[in-house]
Amino acid sequence: MRLLGILAFLTFCVVILPAFSQLEEADHRERLLVEVTGDPAPADFVVWAVRRAFAWTYSGDPTLVFLTTIQDLSYGAEMYLRVKVQGRTAAGTTVVKVFPVTVRNVTIPWQDAGMLFVSNSPETLAWTKGLFRGSLGLGEVARLLYHHRNGVKGRPMHLVVRVANPSPRPARIWVSDAHAGPVRAALYAGHAAASRWLRLYWSETGQILEIPGHTTRPLSEVILPPDHVGSGILQVRLLQGKGVVLDVAGLLEGDLEPAQESYLINRDTKHLRGVFPSPRRDLVVNYESTSPTPVIIGGKDHQNGPPLGEISHGTYGVIYTIRVNLFNPSTHARQAVVRATALAGPAMGTFLVDRDVVGVSLVQSGVPQTLATIRLEPLERRMVFVSTMPEAGSTYPIQMVFSPR
Repeated sequence: MRLLGILAFLTFCVVILPAFSQLEEADHRERLLVEVTGDPAPADFVVWAVRRAFAWTYSGDPTLVFLTTIQDLSYGAEMYLRVKVQGRTAAGTTVVKVFPVTVRNVTIPWQDAGMLFVSNSPETLAWTKGLFRGSLGLGEVARLLYHHRNGVKGRPMHLVVRVANPSPRPARIWVSDAHAGPVRAALYAGHAAASRWLRLYWSETGQILEIPGHTTRPLSEVILPPDHVGSGILQVRLLQGKGVVLDVAGLLEGDLEPAQESYLINRDTKHLRGVFPSPRRDLVVNYESTSPTPVIIGGKDHQNGPPLGEISHGTYGVIYTIRVNLFNPSTHARQAVVRATALAGPAMGTFLVDRDVVGVSLVQSGVPQTLATIRLEPLERRMVFVSTMPEAGSTYPIQMVFSPR
């Protein structure tokens, strides 16, 4: 994980955020440009991108009211919005302004993640702690999965994900992210975050952001009451700049930043933390309508990350892309039924089956649930794709079975 180098790398990264009083001085006639990608970029992500752009421009958490209806934004299209922004200056003055906003869906070549960052250990946090740091160089893409519970009674905890640019020159990143929480059920938190993010992944949706030199910016913050869980998935690509650092930390309300050494200390040997290569598994399955064909998802779960040298095969945060070659040798039409079954314990899942998104709750082990039914004409050969990802909070492996009806 190169943690020692990253710690030194980040030590010199000064947090520079504009004072919220700049909202008072801002020219409300100046149009804010927000750049996104996606085919299309979903409306809810457009809203999230605009909110983040305002938060980065005017530090703090301004209240936004959208005065224009938000819709999905197609490739190459632009959307013109009017947004009412309200915030307080350091002097306590309330400022309300209406800003014009342009949201532009730009095209950048797709590049999938080459690294998987996992922050799930310790899963339950007993004090303020640095949880994970991972670095990205120019052109690199990393997927970050985090999943943590506030284990402190009587105090809320801020679960934060940040990106730092230690270089004096600006950096540009592309980020696609979804977050869930606070909720008590770890199973639901992991599923909600994964379900939202997979829809972004399958449509290549993200936001392009610029980070000034020597600056740290927040990517997300979930405030966890006691015994509540926050979960999220981000995919980040460095488009321009020397390097950036992704940082996950849990801060009890009222505490200062965690000690640098806390990022290195981890006594939880049950859950996963580390940097893993190639978070994608491509499988090929051949199915004939005369017999069932099983596929195991999350079947090899190595729980030890670097520096022991183990790699994570098909575990949380790994995308499965399954090419299924279907063949009906009969002279009669047949139906292939796609089912999923939890083998080890409660699980939830989100699947893309032949362009249809399906969400399932596999609460009982050994009880199959139907994902899709595919009709095959006599002697027909057909190829379909299935995509899914093991979700934080669920128990793996699960089994998919293609079987005749």
